[in-house]
Amino acid sequence: MSTPIQAGSTDQRLRCVAVQDDWSTFKTDLQIADIQSLVVKRSGAADVTVTENALDTDPDDAHTDGNIYNAGGGEYLVSVPDAAVATGAPSVKIYGTWTDGGDSGYLIGDEYPLVGYDWQTLQYSGGANTVTITVDDDSDNLLENAEVTIWSNGTIIDRQSTNASGVATLNADDGTYTLIVAVPTGGYSSSTNSGFSVSGTTSASVELTAHVTTPSAAGQVTGRGYVYVDGVATAGKTVTIVGVRAPESGTNATGIVDQRNKSVTTDANGMYQFIGLFPGVTYAVAAAGDIQETTIPTDATGTVNLKTIVGSG
Repeated sequence: MSTPIQAGSTDQRLRCVAVQDDWSTFKTDLQIADIQSLVVKRSGAADVTVTENALDTDPDDAHTDGNIYNAGGGEYLVSVPDAAVATGAPSVKIYGTWTDGGDSGYLIGDEYPLVGYDWQTLQYSGGANTVTITVDDDSDNLLENAEVTIWSNGTIIDRQSTNASGVATLNADDGTYTLIVAVPTGGYSSSTNSGFSVSGTTSASVELTAHVTTPSAAGQVTGRGYVYVDGVATAGKTVTIVGVRAPESGTNATGIVDQRNKSVTTDANGMYQFIGLFPGVTYAVAAAGDIQETTIPTDATGTVNLKTIVGSG
């Protein structure tokens, strides 16, 4: 799921990817005339039609409804009407179809939550006391970039990420709160303490359990991600590689096995893993009505994080 959009805001662009109808590769040279249909799907509300207009030449071009910017690699930014992000729906995403000669396919967008605030300027209330939380795993490795949240009655009091020493420094007044610790990129259990007490300067340690992945052969990596269905990490979901794109090419590079249609099932933590992925290759994976693509860094080793899949049903 993408970053939130403030409901009722104006001049928004939504990201999508253009894929072939057999999911074999991405469409990297989409033209306005190729687009057959384009809508913003508003969860639980009526779709908003986008009338395609022209290709933008720069992502910072002035907003014009229906303009599309080619961000490269089959990724596009669509300038949508304000009605697309109006209040009345929890989330929105682009969907469309395209045809170019004998080829055809889909435009499939990221899902954007609609929220009642500007998340980019969001400030937490905090409090008078300094709260220090140290986060490690079950092998005593200190965890950087773990997200630590102090929460109370539906309100985030403070939220910070741990530094390289596994330490997050927050602020809260005296009281009893819920303390939530999670690693956004996955790979670990989360921790929730609904009776976390703050009284003056407070320190605590939290241990997260690592989710084990299977190593890949030399020169390959293991890709790990999570599937959320209706907001819950879900076991038993089938995840399928529906597209494979090698660097600077619409086909697989020499020595790379075409892994399309390979499927795995999420474990008890909602985690899926694909063994034997190749650095430098872009993989599109699908489950629960959602599709996400991740490009494996060319220098990647060991385990890499694939994008979270957020679906329904």
